[in-house]
Amino acid sequence: MSQFARLMRDRALAVEAINERLRKIRYIFEAAKGNHQLPVNPAAETLGFKESTTHKDGRGPITFNPQDTDLLLAYRCF
Repeated sequence: MSQFARLMRDRALAVEAINERLRKIRYIFEAAKGNHQLPVNPAAETLGFKESTTHKDGRGPITFNPQDTDLLLAYRCF
């Protein structure tokens, strides 16, 4: 299952899509185990991938330049 997950990632599938597929596969195997068709769920321990929140949209973290900071601090709203 881990190899399958890596294969999907190598094919550039979105992290969200990979994790959703893995959830569905785990559910199917869990149902088969519950119906006594499998002794164990072979996907039970398979982890998905975590996507970086700073690079999720491809833009990276938002930064302020010194002029932006000065402008923000110039407004004394407090």
